[in-house]
Amino acid sequence: MGVLSDRMKKAGWPIVRQRKGGWIVYASQAREYRYDPTSGWSASKPDIEAALEKDLQEIEQGRLSAIRTLSRTTALNHTRNPSQPVVRICKDGRVKGKRVLHLGTGLDRFAKNALLKAGAVSVDDYDPNFYPDRSVLNSTYDVVLCNYVLNILIPTERRLVYDDIAACTDSQGAAYLCVQGKWPVLNKHKVVRAYEDGYVIRDSSVPTFRKGYDSQDLIDEVCRILHGTAELVCMFYSNSLVQWHPEA
Repeated sequence: MGVLSDRMKKAGWPIVRQRKGGWIVYASQAREYRYDPTSGWSASKPDIEAALEKDLQEIEQGRLSAIRTLSRTTALNHTRNPSQPVVRICKDGRVKGKRVLHLGTGLDRFAKNALLKAGAVSVDDYDPNFYPDRSVLNSTYDVVLCNYVLNILIPTERRLVYDDIAACTDSQGAAYLCVQGKWPVLNKHKVVRAYEDGYVIRDSSVPTFRKGYDSQDLIDEVCRILHGTAELVCMFYSNSLVQWHPEA
């Protein structure tokens, strides 16, 4: 794909080779384009180039992030059950009667139904790659969930997520933040090199960023950036789930 693929990589569009020689390109805003050696692109090439040019311009203007688009490749595909943090939060009754925002839903497709069954009044999803409607971020919620998002972003991008958490959590509400621990980052991924406050890893053809946290690391970071109070809810092996309350 030559120059086109180079520009796609610059925009953070993951390019995944298929077994039969084709490619899937995952663009921003939950879009995807397929290339088949026989039939060509699934959309017109001018339309793809126009979308790409728009993304590159927005990245240059600071309105879009290549890193967040690229983070799509870190999403775990939940094929049977919701993620462990969602299961724990539902089991503890923390969403009963609450308005919930699932921030960075990814492929945790069973979470919304589980949260509603646990008594949530409403559940909104936001994810730049899978649920890209940012209008849901214009409201405040009793509960904000953000699982395995902070640990895949470099500090500048992470700060933007913290801004969303702060803006969307009601003053009497709570946010629940779960991150990956240090041990799995260093022992379950192919670490390429240190970068920023974490590592570049390469588990697939696309390199991504990963940071591992001790529980106290996360609590300290949350309190430093968001203020308020934070405490450990539980551990999932070496992964930490922390509850944050805004300042009164």
